[in-house]
Amino acid sequence: MTERAGGRAMTSRMSCFATVGSDLRLLPLDQLAALAAAAGDPLAAAARARERIGARGAIALVTCNRVELALATERHPDAETLAAAYAAAFPAPIEPHALRAAAGEAALRHLLRVACALESAALGEEQILGQVREALQRARDAAALDATLCSAFDLALQVGKKVRRETDLAQLGCDLARLALRHLRAELHALPDAPPLALVGTGAMAEALLAARPKQARAGWLVVGRDARRCAALAARHGTAWQTRAEFLEARTPLRGLIGATSCEQPLFSAEWLAARLPLCAGVVDLGLPRNVDPAARDRFHCADLDDLRARAADHAAQLAGVVPAVEAWIEAAIARRGHLFVERREGCAARAAPIGAPAPLACRGALR
Repeated sequence: MTERAGGRAMTSRMSCFATVGSDLRLLPLDQLAALAAAAGDPLAAAARARERIGARGAIALVTCNRVELALATERHPDAETLAAAYAAAFPAPIEPHALRAAAGEAALRHLLRVACALESAALGEEQILGQVREALQRARDAAALDATLCSAFDLALQVGKKVRRETDLAQLGCDLARLALRHLRAELHALPDAPPLALVGTGAMAEALLAARPKQARAGWLVVGRDARRCAALAARHGTAWQTRAEFLEARTPLRGLIGATSCEQPLFSAEWLAARLPLCAGVVDLGLPRNVDPAARDRFHCADLDDLRARAADHAAQLAGVVPAVEAWIEAAIARRGHLFVERREGCAARAAPIGAPAPLACRGALR
């Protein structure tokens, strides 16, 4: 029996469902980026994995936070099989302990948690649901699906949409990067010819801020740093303009907003300096310790510093304590309704295939048996 997907035939036989991959909680950003670069086109990566282990279908989910595979296999896959599929899809060095794998119901649970942004580096981030949808659509268009993959991803999208529609999870992130960006909502969504939004700093916080920007708010940024080479490299990774700190402090060209995330012995930006560069009441975020911005600027601009953001984080954390368990309950309810499709015996799927609990390191081979 076949179904149509993107105008092409798709087998409707149920297979064994599995996931394998890594994310920012397991790998540094540069190593994760190397895996994504080695993959090239996600469709080609999925095709290599499918061919390597003889899978019925494969989807590569490649984002700035994760590099993963979802697979539909004839039989219950062991750790070596999943590792081989991953190595074929993403031919870059990775230590086994940095890979997480799941099969059956546990793999379905992992995919649903990913789509609901519970597994994101920034809890509740808004981009992942669209990225899951795009990965599914690419596979549909290329006829790289079987019924198991289609069912798993459709279910993940259903639950993810429910979370987006019925909760404030996307607005309750507690990480400083997203709280800072939320403070600059007006400055993020500017016209194409608007002055730049300046980010002063090239360290880990600056990297996190640039990575957390919404897709529709990535234009018109200016990265500023002491070291020209490091500044240029950061700007190149994230597609922004750049300027050395000395040049930036001397310039008088307009800005639409400013984020200070650098080290300094005393505030770099006085109220007078800001008044010469920014419109009245423009958004200013000070993530520096010691301060980057003179506290007197609060009288003229929409300012937030670390104390302000930490207070908001505490308030959001209290609200998340109620939202996250509700989302997890929706996930479990969805699995209770549909999970049997991914763990029962189905045309060659081994009867011994069983949930493996939380996604386990590939080094723990017993968890996949």
